[in-house]
Amino acid sequence: ERLLYISACCSGLFIFAYMTLWSATFSYIFGTTLYSLGITFTVFLVWFALGGFIGSAVSDRFNRKTALGVIQIFIGLGTLVSISLLTSYPAIHDTFGKIFGTQWWLSRYLVWFGSVEIIIFIPAFLLGVLFPFVQDSIKEPVKKTYAGSAFALHMIGGVIGLCLARYFII
Repeated sequence: ERLLYISACCSGLFIFAYMTLWSATFSYIFGTTLYSLGITFTVFLVWFALGGFIGSAVSDRFNRKTALGVIQIFIGLGTLVSISLLTSYPAIHDTFGKIFGTQWWLSRYLVWFGSVEIIIFIPAFLLGVLFPFVQDSIKEPVKKTYAGSAFALHMIGGVIGLCLARYFII
């Protein structure tokens, strides 16, 4: 159970740290507007929810503890991909601009959504996949108690991740 608690705390830490970093990065690109923040959060939550949906569908097919480790490794690799894509953001944005155009307000937002999605989707999706594996790894007789504790640790990790990202990285 200790591994599950550590995993829950770390996933919360990473989710909030990612959201803080992505929001700050995209605010430099799009400006500090509600649209920038809204697009970042919307894209993250859509991929996070889709990951959770798919993770819950396949979590019975794998050894949960092994899968937790493998998913965490892929989250780290996905983060590296995300960082490398952030450095090439202008090219991604230009490509989406050529596809959708930027003449109308709707096409500008499609360009923003598309380019943000390319950067965020891998870690967001995998963080969503992680949740059902953590939940299914908790033994049935004590699931409610452990699930509540894991969620609390997830939120505590999130606050720590938010603070670390805001005060030490940005």
